[in-house]
Amino acid sequence: MKKQLLMSFLILLFLLATGVEVFACTTCNRPLQKALFDASFLKLLLWMALPFLFVWALVIKIHKLK
Repeated sequence: MKKQLLMSFLILLFLLATGVEVFACTTCNRPLQKALFDASFLKLLLWMALPFLFVWALVIKIHKLK
């Protein structure tokens, strides 16, 4: 009984996960592509990468102190 319930839950979870994937797929969904890759894309990408670049530079500086 528990095994059957677990299997049905896993199958339901799998179906939900694969269904959501189609709506968020950037190669298949044209409106999503247009919304993501507009004129401000590079500016937003820089803002997302900036903290990582800052931490990378800080680590390099600390490593050179040793």
